[in-house]
Amino acid sequence: MILQISENYRRSFGFIKVSVARSLVGFQSRRIQFMASGLTLIKVGTGVLTNQADGTIDRAALVHLVTAIAELMNAGHQCLFVSSGAVGSGISAIGLTEYPEDIITRQACAAVGQARLINSYTSLFEHFGIAVGQILLTAGDINTPRRSVYINNTLTRLLKDPRIIPIVNENDSVAIRELNFGDNDMLAVRVAKLVGVSRVILLTSVDGLLAPRTNKLVREVSDIDEVFKYVRKDKGKFSMGGMASKLKAVKFAVDAGIEVHIANGRHPSRLADIVAGNDAGISTKFFPKKVAPKKQSFLNDSMKVAIKNASAKKTAAKKVAEKAAGKKAPAKKIAKKASNKTSTKK
Repeated sequence: MILQISENYRRSFGFIKVSVARSLVGFQSRRIQFMASGLTLIKVGTGVLTNQADGTIDRAALVHLVTAIAELMNAGHQCLFVSSGAVGSGISAIGLTEYPEDIITRQACAAVGQARLINSYTSLFEHFGIAVGQILLTAGDINTPRRSVYINNTLTRLLKDPRIIPIVNENDSVAIRELNFGDNDMLAVRVAKLVGVSRVILLTSVDGLLAPRTNKLVREVSDIDEVFKYVRKDKGKFSMGGMASKLKAVKFAVDAGIEVHIANGRHPSRLADIVAGNDAGISTKFFPKKVAPKKQSFLNDSMKVAIKNASAKKTAAKKVAEKAAGKKAPAKKIAKKASNKTSTKK
């Protein structure tokens, strides 16, 4: 079956309309109806979303990616989506031809690009009856226990609705430190740990981790520390990270007990097979480490802080009440003293 795309639908990012045969979605849904349960976080990189020639949004790539995610959701699968591309999407609007070096220009690109990107996702997902929820985060949001609780609560509520897809991105227009030292791979796995994700799928511009000499796909990795030597320093000119940053993120996830896949985002139809466990030869699968039952330690710690804060408020209220009661005590003593004097006179 063919995905039909007609260019007669105007949106802010250009002329595009998705005409998706519902039978295609139904067919794919039946194919993956026995897939594994659990929440899946899908992260897509800038290199997948933009044209490498000029950094503009690759509309066809967006259509295919949204279609693949919609198929999973229509099959009843929970999906959380982390999307890069804000800076890359804004590059052409600012009049640049490559990724800017200075932070201020990156932030300007992100401010313009995020609006264009989320507008694209919103209009595309609407064709499948799916609403988009936008969550913009910085490292400070996740590092602060109280704020991380709020993030978790919001995402958990959004995920309760099967027709809403939460789309998370780094708030690049204000995240100065993250633009220097971080990327969305680490953001994705930290969010995954926070909300209790079963698997993370990192979509990039290659099929997965490639062996250094043979250039063949490494299908499975049991020990993440053994494959850091496979890393190459190359990366797309419109992206922040490369395979090195992905492996650091993978290590964070597998250490937390989360299964991770690195797959080719230019073939999003493979998502269904990856989630179903039919991933041989189409991705690199990283097996999670066995951890204690307290797997989601960051979430647990956050909840503990929230409970501690609530307890502190209760204690403070109790002290106020005791203080108020203390002020009434002297009046009672005076009244009692006066009563004793009256009794003595009699």
